[in-house]
Amino acid sequence: MLGWLETTGQEVPELAYRLHSQLSSSPRAASTDGHVVYQLTPTVAVPVWENRCLLAADTTGLRTWQAGKALLDWYMLRPDGLKDRRVLELGAGLGLTGLALCRLCQPKSYIITDGHPLVVQMLKYNVNKTLELVKDNLVMEDDAACAEFVASAPDLADLPEASTGPPERDDTSNPGGDLRTTLDGTKLTVGKLDWFKFTAEDALRLDIDLVLTADVTYNPELHEPLVRTLRLLLDNVQPAPQVLLALTDRNEDTTARLMRELASQGLKQRLLATPANNQSAFQMDEMSKVKMFDITRLDE
Repeated sequence: MLGWLETTGQEVPELAYRLHSQLSSSPRAASTDGHVVYQLTPTVAVPVWENRCLLAADTTGLRTWQAGKALLDWYMLRPDGLKDRRVLELGAGLGLTGLALCRLCQPKSYIITDGHPLVVQMLKYNVNKTLELVKDNLVMEDDAACAEFVASAPDLADLPEASTGPPERDDTSNPGGDLRTTLDGTKLTVGKLDWFKFTAEDALRLDIDLVLTADVTYNPELHEPLVRTLRLLLDNVQPAPQVLLALTDRNEDTTARLMRELASQGLKQRLLATPANNQSAFQMDEMSKVKMFDITRLDE
């Protein structure tokens, strides 16, 4: 039903997603979580634990989404475009895009962030699982190899409860991260970045030249803090970083609201060409709805 509403162009109320989450997570619902191993090239794979529900634990960040995969496709077609770049990803979810870009495109550094504590925990898990694969030089040759590798999947029931309310006053952003490692030569950091709490001082501490974000605009209530965070990064990081935003245009009104929010905070967007279906490494139904934008200040 939710998928049908999205195809009609109607805006889906947040309550609908919450009800869907409650039904999907009921004891009688089939299990929808587990590992997916994304085989990106014959020798490069990324294992990701994800939940296939649209909403789980009050967040959409526990599954992968079309725009993130399209952003990954975009750079897979331009592998030199990330070489030696210093990247910050906002609202990274489970980290597929960032982990794959580190493995394929050789950025100098990559900071993967999200604002939801449970999502950040799963991000760390996926990073460690990918490091395990790389360390042991494992090749996912067939389904049996994948099944053996992901045999120890975590259970959401065993993870700490995530906060369902607004950020607590002492729940500050940590874009510097609390997991630091190296993945295929890239300095990789995982941390929490809360758009509601992000400050100019936080931005000044970041050594980045590129900001990426994908499929984070479905909820209009998040537009203002997201755009404010982008503006703070553009104003305070020197030189100003490039900002790429990818979204799936499921609802014209929601996308129009985002464009108005960008303009109201002194930002402009330039539409970029997205990969065609036959150029994608993934099988996706909504590739034609994905749009990618380069975001800059109005005075540039």
